[in-house]
Amino acid sequence: MIAPDDDRLVYLPEDKVTSANGMCQVLRDRWFSVHPERGLLFWQANKRRKGDLRGASPQCNGSDAIARKLAEQMYPWAETRFYPLVLLPIHLNDYVN
Repeated sequence: MIAPDDDRLVYLPEDKVTSANGMCQVLRDRWFSVHPERGLLFWQANKRRKGDLRGASPQCNGSDAIARKLAEQMYPWAETRFYPLVLLPIHLNDYVN
């Protein structure tokens, strides 16, 4: 089980899921693990980016059953919610050498 205060977790508040500006990644029709107060969960294993949404992996799946099963094992304190659209900021420096 991963605790809600684990340093590798980053949260996107629910009221910000469609507010990314500029270049962004579009996630459609996904079931997310969600902290009831902090928002959508992202896994940020890169220690240099601690607390940064950039480069973090969304904790979601296109399948409700898979998303719930993973959350049950990793984040039993989280809720599983469906989002038709989530926009994530992209930094072009992540894609160029």
